[in-house]
Amino acid sequence: KTVLQKLETNYIQQFSYNQWAWITVVLSSLTALFFLLFYFSHIPSKKRLFFVTSILSVLLLVVSLLFTVKGYNTSSTTVEAIIFAEKVSVKNAPTDNSEAVFELHEGTKVFVLDSVDTWKKIKLSDGKTGWVSKEVLKEL
Repeated sequence: KTVLQKLETNYIQQFSYNQWAWITVVLSSLTALFFLLFYFSHIPSKKRLFFVTSILSVLLLVVSLLFTVKGYNTSSTTVEAIIFAEKVSVKNAPTDNSEAVFELHEGTKVFVLDSVDTWKKIKLSDGKTGWVSKEVLKEL
């Protein structure tokens, strides 16, 4: 995995998009507070301190907002399914005469990526992808 993929799995996905939304709300409140302290402060050293902290909190606010949007998009587009057939050959194309890439057994959890006619494109947690008939799986 790349550095960004490791960062995403180790840190960003530790929170749900709802938790990231709460973090965003807290950071927006802190940003407003630091800006008001900057605005009403008369001592130059405190004014600089509040200005720097308000800028940092704005940057953190933007980052947490991006994580929130990414988490929401990921959760809304991710469709999970379970294989219900005893043994299934996963094909490399959505046709009956295409080559079998690998086999799955009953109870395997997969992610549904796409749908064409009676075929579903699936992805395993290890990254393998392929096509199966929609009758062999049930979406959660």
